[in-house]
Amino acid sequence: MPFKRYAVAALLASLAASAGATTTARAQGASKVRIAVVDLQKALNETEDGRAAKARLKSLFDERQKSLDAAQTKVQKMQDELKKQKDVRGVFACVIGHDCRLNSREFALEAARVMAGNSIRAYV
Repeated sequence: MPFKRYAVAALLASLAASAGATTTARAQGASKVRIAVVDLQKALNETEDGRAAKARLKSLFDERQKSLDAAQTKVQKMQDELKKQKDVRGVFACVIGHDCRLNSREFALEAARVMAGNSIRAYV
């Protein structure tokens, strides 16, 4: 919220300053007003910093996608193994545990969703 106040204050101050500058420029006989337009897409694609930022984002995305693909493969293997072992009642079921390690709970929940999506009862 404080950022918004500062942003609004800065905007008002710049408008007041530009109004004063325009009045001063007109008083001196200079009637040209310059406005700049920045194409952000072009700036990202054609500047060194923009290309570097896009490359960093792409490498981060690829790394995370690779991790997700590996997790999906692991879950699919678990599912295939469970299909081989049917419950006594003829219902597929499994228990999925997790611990306090990073993203362990998220992995367990995602594994349970995959199991449920394949008609396997999952207990987390």
